Amino acid sequence: MGQALADIGPWVLWVAAGLCAYSYFGYSLLVGVAGKFFRRPHAMDTEPDESLPSVTLLIPAHNEIAVIEAKIVNSLAIDYPADKLKIRVISYW
Repeated sequence: MGQALADIGPWVLWVAAGLCAYSYFGYSLLVGVAGKFFRRPHAMDTEPDESLPSVTLLIPAHNEIAVIEAKIVNSLAIDYPADKLKIRVISYW
């Protein structure tokens, strides 16, 4: 019994190491290669504005006087219907 365990030990080690290596490197390589061969066209999302949901953008601010103006200007430039977008600045002290 002891000799059988000694013979199977290296196999278990290498199979476990191979599975770990596959989970870290092999899977991402496999998905990357499959993505190159099995591409499909992406349809542009051209939904009418009335089917879009209402969205609230929350901006937490604490001692942000130096950057809050740029953040608000950037948030107002979002390409989303103005009647469906609410921007809320949350300031606490």
